[in-house]
Amino acid sequence: MSDSGRSESRLDPMNLPPGQILGSRYRIIELIGAGGMGVVYRARDMELNVDVALKLLRSDFPGDEKTVERMKNELLLARQVSHRNVVRIHDLVIDEAGAGLKYISMAYIEGESLRRILQREGKLPVERAVALMLELCAGLEAAHEVGVLHRDFKPENILVDVRGQAFITDFGVARSMQATGGQTKTGTVVGTLQYMSPEQARGEKLDQRSDLYSFGLVAYEMLTGHLSHESETTLEFVSRILGRQPGDPREINAAIPAYLAEIVMRCLEPEPALRYGSAGEVAQAIKGQRAGSRPFLSAVMSAVMPRVTWSGSQEKRRILYLAGGSLLLASILLAGFRLVPAYFIHRESAVTDKRETILPERGSVVVLPFLNRSSDPQLEWMRTALEEILISELSRLRQLRVPRADDISQLLSDLKLSDEAARSEGNLREVARFLSCDRILAGSFARVGNDLAFEIKLYNTRAGALVEHRSFKRSGAMERVLETAAGLAPELRKEIDPSLADKKVSFEGMTSSTTALKNYAVGIEGLRQGAYGKAVEHFQEAVQADPKFVAAYARMSEAYDQWGHQDEAKKAYELAVTALKDSGRDHLLDTYQLRAQYALLANDLDGAIQLYKQAAETYPHNAEIYRALGNAYERKGEAGSGIASYEKAAALEPNNFRVRLALGKLYVLAHKYDNAIEQLGRALAASEQLNNDQGRADALNALGIVHRRKQRLDDAERYFLASLEIRRKIGDKRGVAVSLQNIANLYSAQAKYPDAEKKALEALKIFEELDNQKGVSDIMFNLGHLYQDTGRFQKALDSFRRALSIASPLGDVAFLAQLHERIGQIYFLLGQYPDAETYHKQALAEREGIGDEEGVLRSFQGLGDTYLEQARLKDALARHHAAIDRSRRLGYAEATAVSTSQMGLVYQLSGRYQAALDTYKEAQGIFAQLGIEVRLAEIEKRLASLYLEIGDAAHSREHLQKALAIAAKVRDQALISEIASIEGELLLADGKIEAAREAFQRALAAAQKSGFAKALIAAEISIARLECLYGSKEKGKELLKKRPDRAEEMGQAEAIARCLVYLMRVPEEKIGPVQTSRWFEKLREFELRRYELEFSLLASQRATREGRKKQAKDYEDYASGLFETLSSGLSQPLRESFRRAFQN
Repeated sequence: MSDSGRSESRLDPMNLPPGQILGSRYRIIELIGAGGMGVVYRARDMELNVDVALKLLRSDFPGDEKTVERMKNELLLARQVSHRNVVRIHDLVIDEAGAGLKYISMAYIEGESLRRILQREGKLPVERAVALMLELCAGLEAAHEVGVLHRDFKPENILVDVRGQAFITDFGVARSMQATGGQTKTGTVVGTLQYMSPEQARGEKLDQRSDLYSFGLVAYEMLTGHLSHESETTLEFVSRILGRQPGDPREINAAIPAYLAEIVMRCLEPEPALRYGSAGEVAQAIKGQRAGSRPFLSAVMSAVMPRVTWSGSQEKRRILYLAGGSLLLASILLAGFRLVPAYFIHRESAVTDKRETILPERGSVVVLPFLNRSSDPQLEWMRTALEEILISELSRLRQLRVPRADDISQLLSDLKLSDEAARSEGNLREVARFLSCDRILAGSFARVGNDLAFEIKLYNTRAGALVEHRSFKRSGAMERVLETAAGLAPELRKEIDPSLADKKVSFEGMTSSTTALKNYAVGIEGLRQGAYGKAVEHFQEAVQADPKFVAAYARMSEAYDQWGHQDEAKKAYELAVTALKDSGRDHLLDTYQLRAQYALLANDLDGAIQLYKQAAETYPHNAEIYRALGNAYERKGEAGSGIASYEKAAALEPNNFRVRLALGKLYVLAHKYDNAIEQLGRALAASEQLNNDQGRADALNALGIVHRRKQRLDDAERYFLASLEIRRKIGDKRGVAVSLQNIANLYSAQAKYPDAEKKALEALKIFEELDNQKGVSDIMFNLGHLYQDTGRFQKALDSFRRALSIASPLGDVAFLAQLHERIGQIYFLLGQYPDAETYHKQALAEREGIGDEEGVLRSFQGLGDTYLEQARLKDALARHHAAIDRSRRLGYAEATAVSTSQMGLVYQLSGRYQAALDTYKEAQGIFAQLGIEVRLAEIEKRLASLYLEIGDAAHSREHLQKALAIAAKVRDQALISEIASIEGELLLADGKIEAAREAFQRALAAAQKSGFAKALIAAEISIARLECLYGSKEKGKELLKKRPDRAEEMGQAEAIARCLVYLMRVPEEKIGPVQTSRWFEKLREFELRRYELEFSLLASQRATREGRKKQAKDYEDYASGLFETLSSGLSQPLRESFRRAFQN
């Protein structure tokens, strides 16, 4: 009989009343939860006099031996896990003698489940979600380290206490990783379906990566307020366990930082091999990615992503194709690669359903290269000329889709077909299949005396058939044969479809000059072969023969552009636009393209987009227009619109290899990495089927970039190296340089700086040999990035300047802004603040002009930091406050914390000590949640400095020790120097002169290693001051007197203030009243209040010694008033510390 008078023999575990006693030890307080196999009560452990949680087996749950075994299993496994983020299990009680209840006692957590929090609040703030994610990772890692899987990780099994700490509970379905499978018995999968990994749902053998998938689902829900597969049907569930990944969480919550979305999506990879290897890796990715890539830091330390190049081949005109049907990658599965899962290759494209609405009603026509049947090689140029004429005339019809001659030439090259071999029945079918066309024109010509005879065969390829529909034969005098060929276009159009408009064709639409056309045709062949110099020469001869030959100007510009001479390309387009005037061709497709290309070269992205959209409306079935529109959107940074345009191109050209590659790139820019891998997997499969080495290399390079962005650096390296090997083999020099550049960027990210520099310089040499200016510019940017990271600031500046000189004419405003920002950062680090301000302002103006929100944020921070060093405190405060507003709007917590910390420094320098303390602690809280150690060390250093200023040595030492501990791990030499300087000041205050001297020397050595001018002059001033006080006073004074001039050159206000104060402390130094007054006014201009206070006290003492009583009194009164102002906001203990500091 219990104390409450109730018999235990008939107790219902679902309805235990408050006060019920179990096992003579536990008094029930309240029911706090119920799950699939048990109920949980809060109870009082009367022996230990503490509250516990009791989990009882449900009365309606089978109480067989296996169930009891599972409860024992929970206890045995969970007790192996001892961690602050895992609920502790105390004991298992099987009360056979009493009520027959079975229950587990465990620690009681005063709080609530994550499920209740999500039901009440919906999505969590990003900072709060990140903090919980890190704690959950720590708990899972502890379990996995002792071989324990949770297998039922979900919000219901996560508790959050009143302090916000997370606890993992309910290892009721946990199973040792040494177990043989994922099922408890055949056909029974243990766990909660909504939070199961695909392999768990399939009943396969599990490891820790299964829990990471469940963790990813929980993280997704915390960040978005929704399940990743909400309202999932049975069919959709089956699809998920077979490999479907949920959508990007930023589609629901745009405030989620890109890096965090990437981490969650990697946890949700359907293939376990593509997830993180451990919960510890997830935690490191959350912490390290922010600290490593640092995309939203204050401009002094921000690291803009290196410039990457996607393709070694010339992307604009070279087109590869993908065969339809299911494709396999078996022959290219390189050892150690995490290649694209097979379902990517077999799955239909999302654009398949769109094809019916975008394909032209009249179909598409392919014009094959003409064959020269005569033995006269002097007529070879006519092959290209005739093909261009027919394509130009047929493409004017809006109802037809007519692929470009360059596209067809590339396809035949990919298929390893000569122009002759392409005419066989089987190969014509293959061409039709790859190009998704329903008609093919195949022409030939031969010289007969003074005439030229030619024949064009029209093949109908609808429904996979091949029927020679009709043959057209013509002949004419050599001097008029081109006009005759052009005149065939109306007949061909009528034969293709009688309802098509019958327009009169004028050959003069291209040129009436045979010489011009001949050079134009030869130039096109040079362009296709990559002989850009030769191509330019022939296009120049073409326009000399016909100054109104618009197409020749356009192709000349294209050749210059791909050759890397953008200035010349722009001039050629200007001539083409001039030639268009009064031509009456404004409505034609090539005219739209020409004007749009000119707009692009002029960096008028909106104008180019508008022209391409007009062209797409006029010619809705032209895939090239959609590709060009997609490229323009990409340049503008609108990846979503670019994807939409390329999807339309894919609907028209489902087998186009380059469309897949471009889509992959755009999906990367949109941070949709799984979509990118799908498209790149198709491109890689296509290149394998075509046995196209160039295609393989380009796709592998692009996959390397994707994996670099996903922080899978080992995989990225293997892809890049594989691409490099192929490019070396086929002699693709530009491609080799591109691969070397990407490998260099990768090594730099891994801090393999010597290897990175070696690869980058090798790539630079190749780009210079090729006279590829854009490539040289990108390499110089990346080398500058590397030199900055390794403290070689002058070399970094030289590299960025060279990149800028090359990039300026190219018109890429976003890149120019990056370069201006980088140069501003280097000038900042070199202590040349006016120059730094100039470049940061230029970057800001450029970013505001193109609407780059993230870039504007970085520029605000860069300017704020620059103003801080110049003691322009109001300007610094305004810029960092604006940065905080923007970072909060964008959801960038780290950027918010960085500018908050900088505002704290403004408050400290202006003597608002309590405001500084509060602000530093606010920033510290965010950095602690994010786990960014280098930033935490900076905050601890600033707190140590602040407490030292106000005379609280004990707190200063406490924070200094914390800063030292973190700095030793992050190895930031500038930070180490500043910490050592504070350590020296504390030792000096304790009278430990030699120890202080040693600390200041360490500060100087670290500053010299860092190359950071501010840290260097600060250490030099500290050493000079020590000499004045405890060494050679003359030497110390000379050192101090030199430093103000250097500080003046830098505009480093605090360094100037320190020198003036320290010189005032030297009694022997002759400083007259006029000089004292000038120095005092300078300090007042800086508004560095602490230095004002110290200087005014020293000036009062000096005036008293020299008998200038009135001046002494004036300085003393000023100091008294300033002291009251500075100490007014401090607590009484800190106010007393501050008073003692200045009395001494």
